[in-house]
Amino acid sequence: MSDRSEPALYTRTFLLLAGANFLLFANLNAYTLLPVFIVDLGEREGAIGSIMAMYPVGALVSLPLFGAIFHRIGAKALLMLGAVMGTAVSAAFAAWPTLGGHLYVLRFLQGAAFACFSVSNLTLIARLAPPSRRAEALGVFGISGLLTMAVVPTFGEAILHVYGAVFYFSGTVAIALATLAVCAAIAVPRAEVVAASQGIVETFRRASKPVLVVGFLFGLGNAIIFVFVGPIARGGGVPRIAPFFLAYTFAGIAARFIGARFADRFPRRYVVVPCLMSISLVALLFCMLTSTWALIVIGALAGVAQGVGYTAAGALAIDRATGAARGRTLNLFTTVVFAGAVGALPFGWVIETIGTTAAFIGFGAVIALGAAYFGLIDDRARPAQAGGEALGLGLGAACERRAVPR
Repeated sequence: MSDRSEPALYTRTFLLLAGANFLLFANLNAYTLLPVFIVDLGEREGAIGSIMAMYPVGALVSLPLFGAIFHRIGAKALLMLGAVMGTAVSAAFAAWPTLGGHLYVLRFLQGAAFACFSVSNLTLIARLAPPSRRAEALGVFGISGLLTMAVVPTFGEAILHVYGAVFYFSGTVAIALATLAVCAAIAVPRAEVVAASQGIVETFRRASKPVLVVGFLFGLGNAIIFVFVGPIARGGGVPRIAPFFLAYTFAGIAARFIGARFADRFPRRYVVVPCLMSISLVALLFCMLTSTWALIVIGALAGVAQGVGYTAAGALAIDRATGAARGRTLNLFTTVVFAGAVGALPFGWVIETIGTTAAFIGFGAVIALGAAYFGLIDDRARPAQAGGEALGLGLGAACERRAVPR
């Protein structure tokens, strides 16, 4: 039997949560093809960026609400609510597969559904993860969502073109219903409050401004890459974008297995800085996206960067906080990641104004400057204390908690 201070990582609850996460992201990643669908209907980059950016906006706006009610209604109720919301949004896409203002509303609600689900899911994962394996736990758990990137867009692109949007979006409803079923099977342990959280000013101080800046950059980079890879590839004459998702997935999984342990043993900036520079290189490659091979290289570099760099930065944010503040610290980190993702909203209009090449060179320069800034920090942190944390992703108070079996 595992000691409570170092609980086993791969428990039944962990695996069920990973299964629910897999299905949730299978549903969400089906909508990575939404920009291609919108392009086929005649819209340009500005509208595409605005529509797709409603997802992080919805998540960002909803986080405070779901974080505030997390301790009142419990993790299981929020898991179920997030799955129900995701199912309803998918059904609306299937019923209304046309251009219009409703696309903005549905993407906003989709972001809110993800925020609702992730508040509980990530809280429970953080509570289950042994402190000495925190980056590994976040990385391996993330693989459950990353796997869907290889399957859903690859087959989905063919399904969308052959069978049409109604059939395609109806498939996402089936996946959402499966997510709901798995969430219903998860037995969530009760938890008791053992310490109150610190204020937001102290949380910001401990999290460190450079760490939050990096979270913003990862959110910005991932959003811009995923929103515009389809339209830019289509404009460059690349026949299919599925190779991007395959390369992203396999590179990301390999990086998490290899890099997670590395990030737990060495200063985390040794992982984060090269990963940010990879995103900067990806931005430059977007200017030359005219072949499938360029698409594959972009996918591989982006997969490595997000696969291990993002999790290492998140683990560092937790490292730099005391036990009672860890929930708010990761809350703050996750919030700035979503804030960065909102950057996809104006970027489409930037492309239309100054052109693809100038826009992506500027984007790459911003990421490179952020990498240099982060490389100057001292990321040596006192090892985290044992025990689980409430990882509320809202702005409400988070409390360190200890799992109590039913």
